[in-house]
Amino acid sequence: AWAGVAWFGDSNHIAYVVMDDTERPYQVRVHALGTPTTTDRVVYTEHDPRFHVSVSSTRRGRWIVIHSASKNSTEAHLLDVTDPRRAPVCVRERTPGVDYSVDDWGDRLLIVHNDRAPDFEVATSEGPGAQWSTLVPHRAGRRIVGVEPFAEFFAVMSWRPAQPTVEVMNRDGGIPRQVPVT
Repeated sequence: AWAGVAWFGDSNHIAYVVMDDTERPYQVRVHALGTPTTTDRVVYTEHDPRFHVSVSSTRRGRWIVIHSASKNSTEAHLLDVTDPRRAPVCVRERTPGVDYSVDDWGDRLLIVHNDRAPDFEVATSEGPGAQWSTLVPHRAGRRIVGVEPFAEFFAVMSWRPAQPTVEVMNRDGGIPRQVPVT
C-alpha cells in the first residue's frame, strides 16, 4: 500500500510512512539523505488500528500533511517544511464522524469538512489549532469533494445533482463562476 512521501524544503530530508505488521500505514518518520534509516526520527504514530496514515505536501509546498483517517473520521497534523526537526502540529483533534482535509492558502489554511455539514463545506483557519471560519457554507444536495487553492482564487469541486461541477471563487468566497466538467 502506498501512503506517500514528501520532501522538506532543504531537499535533504523526506517524510515517509511505515507499515505495521498487518500492512497498515501507521507511522511517519523523517529521513536525512546519506544517513542510515536506523537513525530516522519518528514524528507521528497512529495507535488506533481503525486509522491509517498518509503523508503529502500542500499545494504551495509550505507544509507536509500527515493525514490519519478511518472510515468516517480524520485528523491532520502539519510539519513545517523549513525545519525537519520541528514536531508536527495538529490542525484539529479528531471527532467521531467528522472528516476533513486541509491545504495551504498562503496566509491561511483552506479546509473541507463535514462538521455539522453532511454534504461538506469549506472553511479557513489562521493556522493549526485555530478557529475555523466558514467560507463556502454547506448547501444540501451539493456534495463538496475537494478544493484547489490558487493565489487570488480557489476552485471548489462538487457534485450537484449527480453532476460534477467546478466553482471558481474569489478569496472572499464571492459569487462563483460555474464551469461544467465534461
